[in-house]
Amino acid sequence: MTISNEGPERKFTLYNAPTSPFGHRVLMAFKEAGVEYELVPVEMENREWIKEIYPEAKIPFVKYGDDVIPESMVIVELVHDLYPSANLFPSADPVRKAKMKFFIRFFEDQVLPLSDNFLSNPVTRDLFDAHVAKMTQIYRRLNDLLLEQAPSGPYFLGTEYSAADIALAPFVFRLTHFINFLTGHDFKVLDELPRLREFLAGILEHPTFKETANLTSEMLDHYIVDRYKFVHKGFAD
Repeated sequence: MTISNEGPERKFTLYNAPTSPFGHRVLMAFKEAGVEYELVPVEMENREWIKEIYPEAKIPFVKYGDDVIPESMVIVELVHDLYPSANLFPSADPVRKAKMKFFIRFFEDQVLPLSDNFLSNPVTRDLFDAHVAKMTQIYRRLNDLLLEQAPSGPYFLGTEYSAADIALAPFVFRLTHFINFLTGHDFKVLDELPRLREFLAGILEHPTFKETANLTSEMLDHYIVDRYKFVHKGFAD
């Protein structure tokens, strides 16, 4: 089937859980590109029924016509290919596109497993301090990668909004909120990394992030208190 240069000939159906950060990526890409789609809400605790459509039942996934496409960044890249004018990836510069993909992969490989491990265990002072020390190293590297693209932001490509900003924003929201909840402030190393600080703030202030967000700060507060039984700012210096 031939696909037009701007927009699909087939229908998008998005299977997503309202508070999924991976699903939020797809919602942001859809909004940036002006994608029309049908939304099928999925409860994370009740996914058996979707295995008939997608056996792994990971959220999100889309049906594009009769084809099932999983994985949030695979979907974002599909949106880019179908809607090139949205310019989610810098198609005219393959090297810059490759560096953007590395930036996203670095975040996924380094930050997400570290955060999952941190949040999956009872948070002690020692665990918290070890987490901060590792995140400090990672943040310095992220700052260097941002400076390779542009001396200032607020986005990965400088003033141009892109898939790199979409890929990180839902997770940055959760991580920065969690550290602020525990300590009352951001990671202190950000005082030494103005490019990264500008980036982390900028991607959360972009209208596309705000207008597609289903998770509020208040909801996160309730989750943290319920899940971890924390007293607010329990790890303040």
